[in-house]
Amino acid sequence: MDRALNARFDAFDAAEHFATEKPVNPAWEGFKDRGNEALKRGEHLHAARLYKQAAQLALGPLDGGMVHAFITALESWPEDSPQRRLVETEDVLWHNIMHEIEIPETTRTMTDSSGEEHRAEQPNKAAAIAFSNRAQAFLLAGKHQKALKSAKRAVEASPAYLKGHHREMKALEALGQAEEAKEVRDEMANYQKLRASTMQEGLALVAVGWIDWMRAKMIYLPCRFKCAVQALADELPEGERPVEVRASLVPFQGGQALMLSLVEGPMQQRRIDALDFYMVDTENGEIADAPPNGHASELALARTPYLIGKIIEELELFGLTTKSVMCGQGLTEHVRLINEKLKEGSIAERGEEHGIRPMPGLVVFRATSTGASEDSGVPCPAFDFSPDALRAAAARMGLT
Repeated sequence: MDRALNARFDAFDAAEHFATEKPVNPAWEGFKDRGNEALKRGEHLHAARLYKQAAQLALGPLDGGMVHAFITALESWPEDSPQRRLVETEDVLWHNIMHEIEIPETTRTMTDSSGEEHRAEQPNKAAAIAFSNRAQAFLLAGKHQKALKSAKRAVEASPAYLKGHHREMKALEALGQAEEAKEVRDEMANYQKLRASTMQEGLALVAVGWIDWMRAKMIYLPCRFKCAVQALADELPEGERPVEVRASLVPFQGGQALMLSLVEGPMQQRRIDALDFYMVDTENGEIADAPPNGHASELALARTPYLIGKIIEELELFGLTTKSVMCGQGLTEHVRLINEKLKEGSIAERGEEHGIRPMPGLVVFRATSTGASEDSGVPCPAFDFSPDALRAAAARMGLT
């Protein structure tokens, strides 16, 4: 089995992805390097100023405050001056001057089923590094409150950047806030443990409380999904590219989550674990992995067929054709229901514009082993020779 693809996306880093996809102003590194040199010379406050400039450049003209500073400067001129008239003439300012300034799109917005609008920021590792370094400069200068403020800006810019959290912890310790410092230390340890156990980045960040579910749903999960599916598609030859979707219910944050994984090839040569993840019930987490094979709540079961169908349609956009669906933990006793719902098509979820078209011809089958059964001491078979599993293997080869 080729584990390289799965390992690559187990370690997926959203901040690294966005840094490559939408590079920040490269001038930030020059100020960072000058800050490093000042720090080595013991010029701590000068270093802090240089790191601030690096952060502003990394954040861009809007978020870094340069646009606001420009407008404020124009507003400070006398009323009859050309500068003041410029800032008061919005058409000239925004449609000519501001139009020429490259302002990267780093914020996503989404309106939920209740009509509430949510905003989420992409992580910015360059800004996190600059703010974290600034926090270190302030720590060395004995400016502990300013160090804490800069460290918080660092973890806000990129929640997965551990140096930012470490310097937040050090600033709290220096301020005598031992309990708060211990909380940050514990969060760092928990986060590293979750990532080492291959929990994907966005979910680990939610689990330790560094981001909320909406930011994970809007930023972290979709960018990993798109990159992973595209990487798989790029590895496969032209023509039909058959794959299998594997669905399981897992406990998460006290509720039940639908975890969807992907495998390719008759012997599962390529796989991407936890490709997609949906909260399908905010309660009943305690039964999701209960013996013998986990139990789906009524709400989770009602939402699952639609979400399986949704990922199948999304995979088609990348040229991947789903031939089979394995029903894993929490779903092993509901194969017939899921099969029927997929064949019929599912109505739209709340807040979704469209339902899922009918999907006849899928091989829908149950897993012979689940996390719940393995935790109960039931050994996982080396290979499933059941008729449905063999049909699924043939389907992944494109033979059905």
